[in-house]
Amino acid sequence: MRRALTQQRDLEPGQISLEEATTASEQKRLRECIERLNEECQAPGDQLSMQQGRVEPADEQAGLARDHAAKGYLTGVEQRRREDARLGQVQGLVTMYQRLQEKEAEVSTVISFLVALLAYGSLAFGVSVCT
Repeated sequence: MRRALTQQRDLEPGQISLEEATTASEQKRLRECIERLNEECQAPGDQLSMQQGRVEPADEQAGLARDHAAKGYLTGVEQRRREDARLGQVQGLVTMYQRLQEKEAEVSTVISFLVALLAYGSLAFGVSVCT
């Protein structure tokens, strides 16, 4: 019995260092994932501003088309075409917002995992973690 306890005690430092290495590796992986996801969030943000720039002229054209159609200067078909173009631009904007929200949710999830991992590491190894 004593011999088994001695062997177990001798193995614990190796297990602790292995757990510390695993935790450090996972922390590094999650930090890299956060950086990658943040970069991916930047692209849709840039695209959103460009798409908003497209929606404004489409709104103006659709408004003018309604006015001109009411006065008889524009056919109903042309007015609907401009309305469809405006709706297409707005739908593109909504889709981009949804993609951005998905990426931000993904970043939030990874950050939560990282915080939990840091807390686990601090509890398991007696390390103080400032978050």
